[in-house]
Amino acid sequence: MTSQELRFSLAERTPQGIKSTGDSGESVSIQDEKKVKSILDTIHNTKVEDHHGKTDWILLGYSGPDLKSLKLLGHGSGGLSELRSQPFPEDSVAYALLRVVDKIDDVMTTRFNYITWVGEKVNAVMNARIGVKKTAVTRVIGHYSVETLVSNKSELSDENILGRVQDASGSRSKVKEYKPPSKPQSTSPGGTDSTVFSYVPKGQGDQLRVQDDQAARDVIKSVRHGTGGLNWAMLTYSSPSCLVLSAKGTRGLSEVRSALRDNEPAYVFLSMDQTVDSTTMRRFIYIRWIPDGLPNLKKGKLTPHRGFVEDWLAPYHLNINAVNSEDISDKAVSEKLDVLKG
Repeated sequence: MTSQELRFSLAERTPQGIKSTGDSGESVSIQDEKKVKSILDTIHNTKVEDHHGKTDWILLGYSGPDLKSLKLLGHGSGGLSELRSQPFPEDSVAYALLRVVDKIDDVMTTRFNYITWVGEKVNAVMNARIGVKKTAVTRVIGHYSVETLVSNKSELSDENILGRVQDASGSRSKVKEYKPPSKPQSTSPGGTDSTVFSYVPKGQGDQLRVQDDQAARDVIKSVRHGTGGLNWAMLTYSSPSCLVLSAKGTRGLSEVRSALRDNEPAYVFLSMDQTVDSTTMRRFIYIRWIPDGLPNLKKGKLTPHRGFVEDWLAPYHLNINAVNSEDISDKAVSEKLDVLKG
């Protein structure tokens, strides 16, 4: 695999047909389908050396309140600053895909940030339906490196959007122990040796917490260091606004699959070893488990929690959005990790 082929870490999904059905059976269609598909192909397939001057972002929104059809709101080659200048709807939802160039071990590579915009004036009914439609929309968007949830223009800052790409890139030798910063810090452009940002979607920070926060963080720290053979830990909901560290173990991915429930969302932090050029590397994986069997209304209520959980568990090399055990089979996870080898 060449350095240019290392374009995405597998939270990513390969592009599917432009009409896509979500896990709930609901689907979305695309207005001006050929044009949208062409733009997405350009964003995904432009090589790093051809990045400048080529289309690097697209913005899609719903054509009506029924959320059945997406339309093109804009596209361009001016990067994040141009995307940020677009008229994002305050009372609706929009989806953007942004291609950026990142520097990983002194090699330039293309990365993709999948941005979900939930306007601050979105009503409760629409907010609940976002999660129902999300899988279908994600299949339209195609593969991506990181996903970011935002609700206002201030959250479309370079620090938030580009910084998240750099944080997710990681490297074999520069994965840091997570220490919550007292305030947001800057990231050097193009580097991966960066501080993790504390990002919580506006209005959500006081609605979700982790019970016995420091004790739970200590368990995650033990997973990072392999203390006592510990290699995974799981957060589940003790109430709609509180997470609890409910399980941990030493037997890896198979034990994680046994601990997950078909009717209960969970967030897993997993450590796995990977051999790269005869050297064993420790990889950290974040699994967001939102099972198929979960009621659609409950799925929708979980969407605003994504930013909080991502940052609480950061940093990690790989993000997997799983809806069934096949998404986290040994083979599936191994294939995802292989992309990180470079």
